[in-house]
Amino acid sequence: MAWRKVEALINVGAEVTVISPRMTRNLRSWVGEGKLVHLRRAFRPGDLKGFEIAFVATNNVEVNSTIAREGKNRRVWVNAADDPAHCDFILPSILRRGDLVVAVSTGGTSPALSKAIREELESYFTEDYTQLAQVVSGVRRELKQRSINPSAGAWRKALNHKLNLLIIEGNQEKAKNYLLERLTKQGDKKIIIKSAPKIPETQRIRKQRAEILKNTVGVRRSKVKAGKDIFQSSVKA
Repeated sequence: MAWRKVEALINVGAEVTVISPRMTRNLRSWVGEGKLVHLRRAFRPGDLKGFEIAFVATNNVEVNSTIAREGKNRRVWVNAADDPAHCDFILPSILRRGDLVVAVSTGGTSPALSKAIREELESYFTEDYTQLAQVVSGVRRELKQRSINPSAGAWRKALNHKLNLLIIEGNQEKAKNYLLERLTKQGDKKIIIKSAPKIPETQRIRKQRAEILKNTVGVRRSKVKAGKDIFQSSVKA
């Protein structure tokens, strides 16, 4: 729908002008709020002057072709709904859950299929994912402040079913603490190994370590020999 594209443009601070003989209720309300300009008429040659991007939402191939040609002449990017031949760029079907954004595209060949798949994903990515994204974002900021950098594998293990259940139950604080606990355990280990300074060893310390290692190896060998003797005795019996 055209109003969805207009809404997305307004949300990112674009200066929007709509050229159309008719307006939807949403568009009229935005005109009243001063969020966009409305020219109540059909498109005319020269209307793209001064613009950077144009979205065409007509079912008229001739109009789409005219706007596409003018766009090329004026170096204006044009997107024509359901008309890939007259598009300089395509728009995916977008699913938003707070900071989480999922985009579905068929390369402009079937916007209807993109929409159908997006609607199917909406049943999976419920509104709970808005809170989940907030919790994960907050935990990531806190870990950065503490100079803890968990691996990708640690994140995958931490973002589990139990965390999702806490979010669904509305326990965002518990979810945050659970995630921090899971990540700091593994993250702290990595930091200790990564940042531990190498302490120079004296000759005496090296000698002591060698003696300890020698004794340890001797004990292991004696255990292996004893194990063999026991095994041989049991076989003979």
